[in-house]
Amino acid sequence: MKIILRCFAVTCLMLFSVSAFGDNDRRSKAFVMFNAGTLTVSIMQFQFDKFELEPISIIEERSIGTLGRAELKTFSQVTDDVPLPGECPDGFPIQFVTDDATVLTFHDLSQLMGNVRTVVCINPVSGAQWVRGEGHWASGSRRFAKVTGGEFEVSSTATPQSANGQFYATVGAITGRLEWQ
Repeated sequence: MKIILRCFAVTCLMLFSVSAFGDNDRRSKAFVMFNAGTLTVSIMQFQFDKFELEPISIIEERSIGTLGRAELKTFSQVTDDVPLPGECPDGFPIQFVTDDATVLTFHDLSQLMGNVRTVVCINPVSGAQWVRGEGHWASGSRRFAKVTGGEFEVSSTATPQSANGQFYATVGAITGRLEWQ
């Protein structure tokens, strides 16, 4: 039974990767990535134009999926936007929106760069975070040099791993499509 399940999983992964690596067709290609990593929060950045500090976060995660293994780095900055009612689940009363710049760097040094609007919901008792975002790919390099866009979604949860709330363990997924030139 275990062998059958493994064969099924490998077959599904192969089918997804064929669609992701496909030919040079102009159509979008679907992909899925699974993430795990650490989240560093409450970094303060000095803004020279305003001469004040703004909260930012640097997120580092490792991903594996139909496009291969990748290192994900995200620069996240809190905005003045307010999440719409119903965007956060019950039990997460602290809510804010961030604008994120994301870079996926793959094992062959190919990169995908994107921009994301993210809703972050925080449970004040446990410190857990619920994160959902929608974005678009802006560009790429090497294997993804001809990427001209495509929509994607980010979903993850983050659980505190340090007493001071600076580090979180994260797990989530990136799903979407790539548009080629």
